[in-house]
Amino acid sequence: MFKQELKENGFLSTHPTEQGKKDLDIFHPSYRCKHIVQDKISDFQMKEDYLAIAQCEAEGLIKVTLSRDPI
Repeated sequence: MFKQELKENGFLSTHPTEQGKKDLDIFHPSYRCKHIVQDKISDFQMKEDYLAIAQCEAEGLIKVTLSRDPI
């Protein structure tokens, strides 16, 4: 139930770590994950977007924040 509500009404933001600020330059394939500011989760349509975000987070390049309400 919470998962469905978050998927429909949630927001996702990313912020680069110190390492991410260095590594995620415009030539990096996951550059688009560097700064995401309160995008609706329902707007992400491709699994590649989620995978790129998850990979960057696992590598310590970004921090991901999920919220139910826009800040």
